[in-house]
Amino acid sequence: MGKVVGIDLGTTFSAIAHVDEYGQPEIIPNAESDRITPSVTLFEEDLVTVGKIAKQNARAVPEQIVEFAKREMGKSKETFFRTFNDKHYSPEELSALILTKLKQDAEAYLNTEVTDAVITVPAYFRDAEREATRNAGKIAGLNVLQVLNEPTAAALAYGIDQIGTDQNVFVLRLTQPICSRGFKPRLQGVIRPLSRKNASVLILRNDVRRLTFCIDVSTRIARLLKGIIYNDKHR
Repeated sequence: MGKVVGIDLGTTFSAIAHVDEYGQPEIIPNAESDRITPSVTLFEEDLVTVGKIAKQNARAVPEQIVEFAKREMGKSKETFFRTFNDKHYSPEELSALILTKLKQDAEAYLNTEVTDAVITVPAYFRDAEREATRNAGKIAGLNVLQVLNEPTAAALAYGIDQIGTDQNVFVLRLTQPICSRGFKPRLQGVIRPLSRKNASVLILRNDVRRLTFCIDVSTRIARLLKGIIYNDKHR
C-alpha cells in the first residue's frame, strides 16, 4: 500500500493532509504554497485548471467556471451535468478533477505516490452522495479507504480516541449555510454517532444571528443530554 492521505473535499475549499514521520498530522501545501485549494474548476480549450487561478477567473469567464460541485453529489449525469468542449461532466467527475489536483500536489510535495485516501463528507450525506464521493476518488486514481463524517473526523482530530474512559462528546460544526451537530459516544475504543442534526440557516455570511441560532440550538441539546445522563445515573 502506498501513501495514505486524508482529504477534506469541501464545497468552497478543499485540503489534503498526511501523517509525517514523527506521527504528526500535516496539511500538505498545494503547488501555489497554500494550505487550502479553492474547489473551483476552469475549463479552457484544451486545459482544465483547478484552484486559485480558476477562482481568480470566476468573474471574468463565469461560463467556463464550475463551483460548488459538491452540492450536486449523488445526482445522475441526466439530472445534473456541465458541458465543456463537447464533453458532459457529472458531479463526481467534476469533484474528481479537484481530487486529482490535490493528489498531484501531494505527490510532488511528498515525493512519493499517493494511492489511498480517507475523505470526509457532511454528516447529512446519504448513501448516494457517499457512493458518488467514492466514485470521484476512484476516477482520480485513489483507493478510498473510508468516507468519514466530518463531525466524527473532528472528534478524532482532537484525540477523543486516545482518552481512556467512555464518554459522550458533543461536536458542533459551523459552516455556510448549514450548522451540523452530533454526539459521538466513545465506548470501549469504538466511536459511533449517537445522533446528528442539520439546520439550514438562510441568512448572510458572517451574520451574528446565524451564530446565535447555532449556539441556542446547541445549548438546548446539551441541556437535554445532561438531563438524560442525570436521569440514567439516578434510576
